[in-house]
Amino acid sequence: MEPVCLVEPVPSSGALRVNPAALGLLRVLARPLHVLAIFGPCGTGKSFLMDRLVGQGEAFPRSPGIWVWCLPHPTQPDQALVLLDTEGFPQQEGDETKLSRLFLLNVLLSSVFVYNTRSEGDPQRQLDRLTYVRDLPRVVRVLDESWENSCLLSSVLPDFVWCLRDVAPDPCLDEVLEAMDHELDSALSSPQDLEDSPSSCVQRLFPCRKLFRFCSPQGDGGHGEQLSPAGQLHPMFQKQMGRFKDYALSRSPKTVVGNRAVDGVFLADFLERIVNLLSRDEPVFLTEICNGLQEGSNYSMGYPVDPMGGSPPSRAAASAAQPLVLEPKREHMVPLHASRPALPVLAKVAPSTAQPGAMEEPMCLIENSPDGELQLNQAALALLQSVRQPVVVVAIAGLYRTGKSYLMNRLASKDQGGFSLGSTIQSHTKGIWMWCLPHPHPRRAGHTLVLLDTEGLGDVEKGDTKNDVWIFALAVLLSSTLVYNSKGTIDQYAMEQLHFVSEISTHIRTKAQAQDGFEDDSQYSRFFPKFIWAVRDFTLELKLNGREVTEDDYLENALVRRKGFTKEVTQYNLPRDCLRNYFPIRKCFVFVPPVAGEEMSQLCTLPDSALHPQFLAQATRFCEYVLRESQVKTVPGGQPVTGRRTSAKGPRPSAHPVIAAAQLKRPC
Repeated sequence: MEPVCLVEPVPSSGALRVNPAALGLLRVLARPLHVLAIFGPCGTGKSFLMDRLVGQGEAFPRSPGIWVWCLPHPTQPDQALVLLDTEGFPQQEGDETKLSRLFLLNVLLSSVFVYNTRSEGDPQRQLDRLTYVRDLPRVVRVLDESWENSCLLSSVLPDFVWCLRDVAPDPCLDEVLEAMDHELDSALSSPQDLEDSPSSCVQRLFPCRKLFRFCSPQGDGGHGEQLSPAGQLHPMFQKQMGRFKDYALSRSPKTVVGNRAVDGVFLADFLERIVNLLSRDEPVFLTEICNGLQEGSNYSMGYPVDPMGGSPPSRAAASAAQPLVLEPKREHMVPLHASRPALPVLAKVAPSTAQPGAMEEPMCLIENSPDGELQLNQAALALLQSVRQPVVVVAIAGLYRTGKSYLMNRLASKDQGGFSLGSTIQSHTKGIWMWCLPHPHPRRAGHTLVLLDTEGLGDVEKGDTKNDVWIFALAVLLSSTLVYNSKGTIDQYAMEQLHFVSEISTHIRTKAQAQDGFEDDSQYSRFFPKFIWAVRDFTLELKLNGREVTEDDYLENALVRRKGFTKEVTQYNLPRDCLRNYFPIRKCFVFVPPVAGEEMSQLCTLPDSALHPQFLAQATRFCEYVLRESQVKTVPGGQPVTGRRTSAKGPRPSAHPVIAAAQLKRPC
């Protein structure tokens, strides 16, 4: 088919009108849809880019409204490709109501939304021209609930791709951008100070943000490049176009609330509902629309995309057809520093067992930069944001060389591989490493287990206690269960080593400003995780005053306060008070040494049959408890967290917990 007008503006009224003929073309598409929409200023080559995406000449007309082109997907034969080309907005102010409605339609209909601009002056100013993005959280909501915010909305929005056109050819810059996996955030000059700026809204609302640069197609961009022969595209433009095309056509098909894939019948009805609401200036409640379409129709709309990567069920109208197989997303690792070895690649799992975000091996999530600042690995962050299931986050912290990584590998049921173990006196884990796995416990089916192994505290080679405090604070902020790992006994020395707990309130606030500069310590318990103290190489009897006690009794006895107000008593009570106030839910496990001392260096290679039976029983009981009792990570208000976004309240509710925590600067 040729492109046809899908939505046209009604002259002088600002309302939108849907073309019934175009809806008919959509309704014959009985397969998952990959919907790519483009939006941007006039005269920036939007239609040209869409034509080149499918290798055509001038197919899209330069006409008002939104035009649709339905094609077979060039790389996914079981999907249909739907291209949406929208009229450009003028350099000066135009019909803002009409343009805002066209923008909202593009975003809500697409699986990949392309914002196309030319490179003129400061490129970031071109991004800030997309003022219509401010209307998204005002007009569109997922639920009709008072607590909803932009975090929940972001979970249903498409990929955001910024195409910056007619830039000066720069192969080196292109290589750097490709090494950064075309992450948009890495290219922005600085975080935006204004919460409502368009670029800030883009970062806050869209879960996946990419940037692609293009030189002039014919090399006539005025940057001194060599002109291409007539009728031929510049070689560098062709290479850049190839990168954009590979990304744009490889993304997942269009889904709606509940991660349900849609076909042409549903998309057509969905479009009609939204146009009707926008034209009447009424809010768009996505869950209500999707439920209404499914309940009030006789078609099998919106089959769920299998989170394990399997085939979705066929539609009733095509029940005899071969089931569709949706290829899992493929992410790529990018090393944090070129001079370091590449980090472990992600698992290449079969489509029948793939799960978004599932990993065969751990990868570095946060590392220390040479100057002591904490840095996010953007590739790991992108992987985490691909997880749309609720996450259960278990973090482990403690002194270095105490066997933290080994215990986490037991949680992951890994005898070999997993978190790297060291066998010398040097600290082995650096920064914070992440491992995303399908949750193994039947109570958490459909959840993702995120294990965080942190750098050992008190490393004499690092010699930076402030950095230790931030590593510990990150473990606290990110987890739903925090395991503190130590050796020997819970005595005064062990309490003194836990001074990081008493320093939390110095660096973390529950509110932007607390009255008189102070906060009630009990407020932290609303935000902090469940606390488990794992005491390793414990060789004593669990007895107090001649009677046997439980491990929990042992911990609580160690937290008993002394009476008095002297400096010594205050220092003695401080870590105990902090533990009691910050972590009201506490648990303790003790572990005998797993093997004799000379075999400890080979622990990771030993089979279970070589380990002490009592240690095996204790480790099994620990793992069963953690997997059974660890809750879904939540944020204030009790909203569950997925890998992509949080559902938090506050002045900056959309900040992903990893981003928000890791962007905190160390105190000087």
